[in-house]
Amino acid sequence: SAVSRGPLYGVVGSNDLRLTAHPTTPYAVNIGPGKFFGHGVWDDNDSTVLVQCPTPAAGSTRWDLIAGRRDWQPAGGGPTSLRAIAGTATLAIPTGRENRPGIVDDQPLWLVQWKAGLPQPQQIIDLRCWAGPGGVEVVHRLALNYLAEPGASVKLGSSTWRYEAQANGVWDWREYPAGPFGMYAQQSVIRTSIPAGGQVGPFRHNFPAGRFSKPPIITFGGSNARHGYAANNISTSGFD
Repeated sequence: SAVSRGPLYGVVGSNDLRLTAHPTTPYAVNIGPGKFFGHGVWDDNDSTVLVQCPTPAAGSTRWDLIAGRRDWQPAGGGPTSLRAIAGTATLAIPTGRENRPGIVDDQPLWLVQWKAGLPQPQQIIDLRCWAGPGGVEVVHRLALNYLAEPGASVKLGSSTWRYEAQANGVWDWREYPAGPFGMYAQQSVIRTSIPAGGQVGPFRHNFPAGRFSKPPIITFGGSNARHGYAANNISTSGFD
């Protein structure tokens, strides 16, 4: 089946499909060799590929998506191609991206910003993802947009993001940040585990507004009953 039952997409190595500006061709980039996969199809790009982007209109700025396109429509399917999908001035994956596994599907790899009159990329954002036995890892928040499927778990920096059913029944991403002493956030309960023996602290946790629907409950755990706990400068600002 063209519909993936595991990770939707992946790039094999950290240097696979690396993007560089083309040294002489205006509004073009090079995509290096490497292995990648999506929706049950494995691809091996064995040489550098030039990808040409449209010339921006006078006075404009545009973000283009560089993607691997898989086309199942020809007899026997394929081949996969590397191409540009024109976007807008807004930093986002373009709405023109194909997302029809089994028919035509674009695997997002990079976003490139162009400015009229400047033939080299002005900004480059890495949208690649790497999938292994421990899950999927990305390096930019925008990559979550094309990995949003029920049950998805993606590591970004020190946080794990899970695509879960929210309290209102709508599916969305929820962040599980890493923290000191094994602290983690789960719904509106914060638990902090303090190791037994030895003195720790003082320490503080700051939680961004909007993460919880109501002020969280703070609990402490540890096997040393002589620990003293205090909560100071408590604020519920930002909680709805």
